[in-house]
Amino acid sequence: MSQLRFLKQDGDATYWHFNNKKNAVSLDEPIQCGRKKIHTLIISDTHFGTSACRANALLALLETFDIERNLILLGDIFHDLNFKRIPGKQWEVISQLRKLTDPDLPLEQIWIRGNHDHEAIHVFRHLVGLEVREEFRFEHAGKKYLTLHGDQFDRFVIDFPGITKIIIKIHEYIMKVDPQHRHIGGWFMRKSGEWTRESEKVAERALRYGKEENVDFVICGHTHKAMRQKEADLEYLNTGCWVKNPCSFIIITDDGPELHYIQLIES
Repeated sequence: MSQLRFLKQDGDATYWHFNNKKNAVSLDEPIQCGRKKIHTLIISDTHFGTSACRANALLALLETFDIERNLILLGDIFHDLNFKRIPGKQWEVISQLRKLTDPDLPLEQIWIRGNHDHEAIHVFRHLVGLEVREEFRFEHAGKKYLTLHGDQFDRFVIDFPGITKIIIKIHEYIMKVDPQHRHIGGWFMRKSGEWTRESEKVAERALRYGKEENVDFVICGHTHKAMRQKEADLEYLNTGCWVKNPCSFIIITDDGPELHYIQLIES
């Protein structure tokens, strides 16, 4: 199975390369290397059931890292309850996640509910064997971490659920006709973020909550915009998503949290 290829370090962000083309020739495949040991891997907003989900890159990610303690699925793993729309590669990812729930493994897998997949809670328990949580806290290397999906801080979603559903339906249609977000999809993603999720405001509210809870790091998903923002001794990070290029995720090591991007080569 393919791994990711290291591309570059740019400030506090790490970039990887993955060839997501169909029938890619072997010269373009990422170089195999030893699996990097990490304490925690955090991914969110994979939106299984949509054509925009980059399942091949997800499989490569799971092959690249050796997770020693926590694998956190930070919400919106499924797009909705229509599992008939989930293609084979996405089922492969789900199967791989299920293998990682083996009780004989030291790894703990945590699923945080999102605003899209909260209706799939009971089905997901059956598929992967996980209980669903609202948030998850842990400590590592003397630092306190708080993880939650982030829709709790999105006032547009809370105050205008009807308009939000309409925007979601439009987005679902656009993902069918422009799954790579090269044309109208990219424009709509940018505009819907401006209209609804307000990433900076979500970050502000998450930081406020983190301060109340006396933690060092607050990590969310939901906005589809990978970012990190610091306020005094508290830092907010967002995992981004797996339905646009680049994909993004967060790892935790002894040195703290790291934001990683996967630059995809796509046909």
